[in-house]
Amino acid sequence: MKHPSPSSLPGAILLLAGLLSVHCGIREADPIAVDSGSARMTVLGPGGGGSTFIPTFHPVDPRRILLRCDMGGAYLSLDQGESWRMLNFAGGTRSFAFDATDEQTIYVGAAALHATRDGGRTWAQLFPDPERVSRVHHSGDHASPWFETTDNFPDGPGNSVGSILVDSRDPRHVLAGVSGRSGDQRFFGLFSSRDAGASWSLVTELEGPILKMFETPEPSRRVLVFLRDARLALDPVNDSVIQPSVRYPETPGSLTSIDVGVDPASGALVLWAVGGRSPGESGDGGIYRSGDDGVSWDEVSPVPKGGLEARRVVSFSGVATSAQDARTVYATCDRWTEENSRGERGHWYGVLKTVDAGKTWNWVYRAGGGSSDYTRRDGVEAENLRDSWVREAFSGEYIRVLDAGVHAANPDVAIFTDWYRAMLTTDGGASWKALYSETLADGSVRSRGLDVTTSYGVHFDPFDDNHIAVSYTDIGYFHSYDRGRTWRRSVEGVPPAWDNTCYWMQFDPEVKDRVWSAWSSWHDIPRMKMIRMPDWSRRAVGGICRSDDGGRTWEVTSRGLPENAPSTSIVLDPTSAKERRVLYAAVYGQGVFKSVDGGSGWELKNNGLRSNLNAWELTLALDGTLYLIISQNTRFEGRRVLSDLMPGEVYRSRDGAESWERISLPPGVRYPNSLSIDPTRPDRLYLACWAGIGAGDYGAPGDADQSGTVLGGVWRYDDGGSGWRSVFDTSTYVYGVTVDPRRVDRVFVNTFQRGAYFSDDGGATWSALAGYDFSWGHRAVPDPLDPEMIYLTTFGGSLFHGPIRAARPAE
Repeated sequence: MKHPSPSSLPGAILLLAGLLSVHCGIREADPIAVDSGSARMTVLGPGGGGSTFIPTFHPVDPRRILLRCDMGGAYLSLDQGESWRMLNFAGGTRSFAFDATDEQTIYVGAAALHATRDGGRTWAQLFPDPERVSRVHHSGDHASPWFETTDNFPDGPGNSVGSILVDSRDPRHVLAGVSGRSGDQRFFGLFSSRDAGASWSLVTELEGPILKMFETPEPSRRVLVFLRDARLALDPVNDSVIQPSVRYPETPGSLTSIDVGVDPASGALVLWAVGGRSPGESGDGGIYRSGDDGVSWDEVSPVPKGGLEARRVVSFSGVATSAQDARTVYATCDRWTEENSRGERGHWYGVLKTVDAGKTWNWVYRAGGGSSDYTRRDGVEAENLRDSWVREAFSGEYIRVLDAGVHAANPDVAIFTDWYRAMLTTDGGASWKALYSETLADGSVRSRGLDVTTSYGVHFDPFDDNHIAVSYTDIGYFHSYDRGRTWRRSVEGVPPAWDNTCYWMQFDPEVKDRVWSAWSSWHDIPRMKMIRMPDWSRRAVGGICRSDDGGRTWEVTSRGLPENAPSTSIVLDPTSAKERRVLYAAVYGQGVFKSVDGGSGWELKNNGLRSNLNAWELTLALDGTLYLIISQNTRFEGRRVLSDLMPGEVYRSRDGAESWERISLPPGVRYPNSLSIDPTRPDRLYLACWAGIGAGDYGAPGDADQSGTVLGGVWRYDDGGSGWRSVFDTSTYVYGVTVDPRRVDRVFVNTFQRGAYFSDDGGATWSALAGYDFSWGHRAVPDPLDPEMIYLTTFGGSLFHGPIRAARPAE
């Protein structure tokens, strides 16, 4: 349904409906289908490719599994990981809880608390109450949502529901741990609902976020609430605090992982934890066990042969046990150092298991033994993994193991997750099976629906309609020869130090199989987290590669580029001679480079650019004008980050990059993100812009948040007319804008606020695209074979493909 131009509406109203409900479909056929009533979107890609966490089994049915990724999406399987359904919640998922008495009811904690009563097909926001939310704000470099609400949910930035517990005796009784802000102060609270989430009351404020909550068995039934540094106990009958906060002893200190189960031999409750490391860091985490509800702890960490003769020899990141058999524990190990077969100090990682409550430990997954450098293949992969493409892509490199989950009733059923994949065992760790992708007989791969990684662009072979390619972060470059049903990774010839991210690529329109690509070790550009370290530009490397076999293999073609050349964009001048193509490349932190010999040699072309050289995106108009997006940049004083950012800029060159002129941005616009040009009117530009960024996003002191003072949205520029004019809500974080070259009044935007939109009148009015609600969208790419189909790239959900249809009001 059409609605008034977003520029005339408050941003929160535009996005409120999309934030408060989610519609997800069931996988029916490959590729994965996401159903949203009036339209269907399919998720394309190889599967996996990103970090996943908190694998959670239904307490009764081990076929029902939930897990989350670090890029916004959550994933539900009803068939023990054979296929997955992507679920999207604003702010990214933090916690899960199944109702053990009703397999159709699931709770998910994100920026708000959500629930499904139909097995995951539809979802409703429970807390804060949508009827009492007056406005949804977004702030920071990831457009994190927070609420203005009249109920008792925290009403400041940084809110999330980080833990959930459903009462086993009364499933209408639900507990939720909520973090956020109350005024100028950080707030942590435990809330209770007695009506399945319809209303909530504050039980108690806390000194920090909840790691996990557990319900102890009869006869002394209690709810144990574990924070990082302390534990308290509640009476679940009336939610009263029956045991106030008890701090853990100096050893283990702060906890980063905890799980609990019952010893079936004694009936005693046993706690397992990892302590002694900072959250999210690779410190020296040890394994601890407690038999007195966490008052005292014993370390039961396994150690390499020869003992702990030096620091940083062994470290664990997580523990997981079976609720009904706490003698069995799986521990994820991110560092195990001892001499390898070459006589070197080898670095292993994997999963260790005990079946006797920590007396003995054995590896059930062990890999590595090399230098722990993820760009060097000097380690070995385990032989008991039935893996898919990750084994071929990264075997021998360091792959950090992140998390594990065990089924409550059967300790032989468990999952571990790492940087790229989720793996299942049903035989106690004797063997593990890939849950993210499957490898077919011809060596190609097909996703199971667990699509986790970031796609920057989708690219089309001008000589083969079935050949499409996707430039990815973390996993490089994948292409398909059957329009996305199956995929192959292709990085042969790319230096291992570069092949983390392929930001862009360019097919030659006249020479079959000739392709250029831009690579970097530095992923997630232009997010601020990537440039908040003073030495980022020294550590970031990359360059340009060329292929003459359609992207199957590559050769470096970077002569003239600096050694540290994280390359993010490449464009080809189609009017140049086929034998000596003119190419332009954006190098982040360095500026623009030009090649006049097909990429063999490059020359710096920064004449007219100012001090910010975060060259991000190049766009070439049909009249030969070259446009450059400079992304925002961090200011440093020595190694200290300053609070004021260098704004982004837009430049154009009318002489092949020999000189640049700056195009003044509209007042309030500081962070241009992407540009698209009307092919019939080269002087008409559409500019996608980022909104406010908080100081914490780039490591500056203080808590400055620029939301409301920095304008985002989309702006249209008519060089011969009115200059810049806002055509899309300026509070929106827009990553990309695209003009459809076949229908130039049709414009698309993809946002970081749960929606993509299209206009059929040059931006005067907009409609939301049906069937798509991913939180962090990148760009829209019209399907060259079908004018009514669109591709949508994402920051963490791979690639969507579907019809251009307006969402119904209920969506």
